[in-house]
Amino acid sequence: MTRIAVYALGADRLVVCGDAGERWVLDVGAERLGEPAVVQVLDGLRASGPDAVSPVCGEHDAIVGSLADVVELGARDADAGASVVVWRYGSRHVRMLLDGRGRHRNALDARDALLSTVDDAEMARAFARHPLVDDVVLARTGRLDAPTPGVLQCADDGGWGDHAIDPAPLVDALTGILHRVRKRPVDLALPPGFEHWHAELPFLSSIDARWLPDPLAPAGAFIGAVESGREAAIRSGVAHYCGAYLGQGARVYASEAELAGERVLTIAQWRPHDPVLDREPGFPFAPVAPDERLWWLRGSDDDGPCVTPLSLVHAGYLQAALPGMRATNGHNLGGLQAGASLAEAVERACAHVVAHDAVARWWDSGDALGEVPVPSVVADAWGGSDLALRVLAVPAVGGLPVRLAVVDDGHANIVSLGFAGHADADEAGVLAVVEALIQHASARDLDRPDSLIRDAGKLGNGGVAGLREHSPARDYADAFGDDHRGLIDPMAHVQFGLDPRVVAETRRRVVGAGVPAGSTSAAAATSAATSARRALRDTGHRVVTVDVTTDRVRRAGMHAARVLVPGLARLQPAAFPLTVGGGTPYPGW
Repeated sequence: MTRIAVYALGADRLVVCGDAGERWVLDVGAERLGEPAVVQVLDGLRASGPDAVSPVCGEHDAIVGSLADVVELGARDADAGASVVVWRYGSRHVRMLLDGRGRHRNALDARDALLSTVDDAEMARAFARHPLVDDVVLARTGRLDAPTPGVLQCADDGGWGDHAIDPAPLVDALTGILHRVRKRPVDLALPPGFEHWHAELPFLSSIDARWLPDPLAPAGAFIGAVESGREAAIRSGVAHYCGAYLGQGARVYASEAELAGERVLTIAQWRPHDPVLDREPGFPFAPVAPDERLWWLRGSDDDGPCVTPLSLVHAGYLQAALPGMRATNGHNLGGLQAGASLAEAVERACAHVVAHDAVARWWDSGDALGEVPVPSVVADAWGGSDLALRVLAVPAVGGLPVRLAVVDDGHANIVSLGFAGHADADEAGVLAVVEALIQHASARDLDRPDSLIRDAGKLGNGGVAGLREHSPARDYADAFGDDHRGLIDPMAHVQFGLDPRVVAETRRRVVGAGVPAGSTSAAAATSAATSARRALRDTGHRVVTVDVTTDRVRRAGMHAARVLVPGLARLQPAAFPLTVGGGTPYPGW
């Protein structure tokens, strides 16, 4: 028989938690708990699960009624003495040591960690209060050591498992920067040596409704590559985590005029879209006058400190709900990367910006590209895959190697593109093929009536704006309105790219005139560059860097950076083009 705890969920509902993490919501208020019908339902829930091992606490542990009580205890005088506290949170029993001047910080960190394990914010807050019913009676033992300071313990099969709070681990199901890093099930349609991964982020919106990073961060790798799939997924997850605005960085609310004397990068200088769009009725963004205030973040360039608009740095900036924040630009899709050091994050972000510029300019130009050899690690991993693969060299700023990978699925009639830049040409090719395969998996999913991506919102994985209903005919080229103004999200571009007419156009573009790899254009695209950062600097570009690392991520040993380079092109949703009147939108991201 499973033991249950019952919490009030608002004024007219109850949530019941079982030992194994089960949750049941009852449409009755707390005042009806004693009614025979409700008692019968609760007894039925108890009988629905197996017996579980009861947790045992220490002889001198203080059994506390709720998480809210723990936070209150942590806020008391730091000289009050050490105490081990045990409490229930939903289906979990947790235990920690409150001691010294860090006790309040640790209690708050424990609160945030527990809240972020629950995908429903109202339910997360309910579990922080006293349960109305709790079947578990904790036994005591004199043979249980106190937890290590800065560690949250969670009852597990009768014992207590350790989960570090400070510094937080990069991956931990309870207290980690990322909750899980998973290798996705083997997909027989993909090359046998390719591993598709994703990182699962905590439910940060259960801590603060304004904190809304993407819940899943995709990644991939080839067996035998320099970077493993797990490492790539952690980097991707950290970039997604820090890409949301969680309060990090030095913030300023001012007008451009009030910042006179400071060095600034303005929205107009970065040019988020064609300025003619600002005059169109109903266009969602508006230009900023010099005397209008907006939020800025402090960053730097080669000449020293500078400030740049927060809206260019953080995706979903409007969700931050800062006073006076307004819609000025679409999401910035380029130049956000993570690394083991800030320098690595900046270099990866610079490479991403250069690759975006190179591919955007190529797509708009209609030029042919030269083919280069597939990197050996990719060729070895490709096995007997039916997918056709080509790797093309794209001319780029400063000669940085930029590669475009073309994955052509003749059976499904899907062409997927991926691109990347890197100082090492082979590594650029590997990363580009990984991106193409991730997009190929997304395209195949969107081609199914039961698409997980299309139903992501219902599944709790964050909805995708702008996707159209499934069409067996794939007639998506005309589904996004005049001038493609419905293409507001990169994933919608992937769906757009499923249309047979777009597939044919993409094939034509990537075959081109078959420029040989030894030609002048191909050689220019493969010339040496020691780093993306240097390639930008040596060609006279202003590189603005903003450290977007949160304190928790920094203490965990990772960093993230946003790089902004005014004057470079970008691939972005066709609803907000850099130049109005362009050709076929790019079929992906």
